Amino acid sequence: MDLKQVKIECLNHNITMSELAKKLNISRVWLYNRIQKKDSKTIKKIQDIFNSVVAK
Repeated sequence: MDLKQVKIECLNHNITMSELAKKLNISRVWLYNRIQKKDSKTIKKIQDIFNSVVAK
């Protein structure tokens, strides 16, 4: 999952990147950096959040 895919999923689930970062307890800048570095732990946590969030 790359940055573009994460942004698309955020749009689909009606969540901002800032809200996603808050759910992960990291800053938005760290979120962007970890996604760009393809950090597997962070990407797994992001996928878990998207799977648990019900679209509004």
